[in-house]
Amino acid sequence: MITQGRKFTRQSAESRHEALIQATLDLIAEIGLHGATACEIAARANVTQGLIRHYF
Repeated sequence: MITQGRKFTRQSAESRHEALIQATLDLIAEIGLHGATACEIAARANVTQGLIRHYF
């Protein structure tokens, strides 16, 4: 039987917050404001979409 590890790791709140901001800025610079969706931002920052709502 194959077990999968945790998809996300626990990081400090400050680290996650900064990762979300940086992911947003990077995506806007790369693909524009309309392309920087919550799904893309979460994937880039390696967090869940729910965490975006938690912080913002």
